[in-house]
Amino acid sequence: MAEDIYQCTLDKASIDKAREELNEIPEERLGALKTFKDWIQQQPWLKTPMDPTFLLNFLRAKKFSQLEARSLLERYWVKRNKYAIWCKGIDPADPHNLKILRDSLSYVPLPGRDKNGRKVLMIRLGQFDTSGKSYSFDQIMRVRLSVLDTILRDENVQVNGIVFFMDFTDTTMKLHSWMGLENARKQHDLIEVSLELERQTGRSWNQNGNAQGNGKGTEEEDLSSISKSQSFLTTKVSC
Repeated sequence: MAEDIYQCTLDKASIDKAREELNEIPEERLGALKTFKDWIQQQPWLKTPMDPTFLLNFLRAKKFSQLEARSLLERYWVKRNKYAIWCKGIDPADPHNLKILRDSLSYVPLPGRDKNGRKVLMIRLGQFDTSGKSYSFDQIMRVRLSVLDTILRDENVQVNGIVFFMDFTDTTMKLHSWMGLENARKQHDLIEVSLELERQTGRSWNQNGNAQGNGKGTEEEDLSSISKSQSFLTTKVSC
């Protein structure tokens, strides 16, 4: 079956990092994947893609602990089903989602990866149309999840993680009223599981007039070089 075919796409640096930090032994990878799949097939309620790249992300997120990967997969689908209005039937190629992504330039995956192998996703909060005329908050959440789901299909990103570069330029209080307290609560609840899959680091720009860092990263980021990447926004966005 096509879903059983796996060809590793990790570069050498990512293979070494996965071995050292995630307990991923290339010779044992397929065996671990088979064990995980066998367990999934014994859970009739658990409807999930079975392709290797998708499932490996859960194993990698939990350093190849079968029990912890199972728990994460269960929680992932519980949350995705709970917030089905955002998550059900997400299609990265959906023309409407692509139009929102290109017109708003609010979620911008920058080309390539940073010096630590991580994907940089620029989130331009001031670019959201908070009037609600172009799209609803529910629609922008579907766009956000489609971008993240696509990025996480890259095995090198699964191993190295994502840098969320939050650009607060032109952000106003209308953003908070557009989102609403209930949506903010739901988003936080959903993201709790996502954080375990994304191995993310956060950086911000123009928050109280300063560039700031937060999240798991401890090394100094070259914020100026990321800022210069905004020239990319004038070209076609792809993820």
